[in-house]
Amino acid sequence: SDLSSGINAEWPLRPGGEFHHSWVFGISWITDFMLCTGARDGNICLWTIFDIDGFSTYEKDCGIYRKTPIEIVNMKEIEQIRDVCFSKCSDKLASIGYGPEKPQANICILDILKNQKPLSTRIIPLPRKEEYIVITGHDTKPLFAIGSFRHLMLVDDRDPNLQNITSIQALEPAQGIRSLTFTDNLITIGASKTSLLFYDIRNQSYLTDNNASPVRHTLKSGYVAETIHWHMCRVES
Repeated sequence: SDLSSGINAEWPLRPGGEFHHSWVFGISWITDFMLCTGARDGNICLWTIFDIDGFSTYEKDCGIYRKTPIEIVNMKEIEQIRDVCFSKCSDKLASIGYGPEKPQANICILDILKNQKPLSTRIIPLPRKEEYIVITGHDTKPLFAIGSFRHLMLVDDRDPNLQNITSIQALEPAQGIRSLTFTDNLITIGASKTSLLFYDIRNQSYLTDNNASPVRHTLKSGYVAETIHWHMCRVES
């Protein structure tokens, strides 16, 4: 998004730091100037790019601005957050992760923009005990899509108990669903071995070609960016 003139934002920014104590798996923009992160430590942190006193510290060593979160939400029912996403339709933040008793996974929906304490929270166990990887929200429908190792799940946010969960078998369960994107009534599914598939939520079926075979795009071989980490791996090997 275009940052309007007059906005006092400092670049580059570094959210994270000591406020997450484990790997950050999920990042989602809430507004043009606010984002959230979810990590394996069970914390969801809210950040702003505005220069607010007490929330920004300049680090001369690396020439960046270290940000302090404007709020930290500890998800006691979810010890390890796997992904987060913000729904523009419902103005709610959804996260998936594992509770104290693995491999049981939960979905948590927060009314993050409501100015109330404590936050209104709904936590519902997901029906299948398997590895959940990614969650995304529809821009105009109260709908969330969740990808796991073997299934695609659709969750209707209008259901107060989140019991209306549709489970669809993944076409390539050996790969696992790694990414999900809504485009109107179509979900683009990215698998771990370079395959793209498409699911039509209106017809409740995978998109097919003229031969009634699922439309599948397989990406060709790419390349590895020569980053510092790449060079370190080469030296260690």
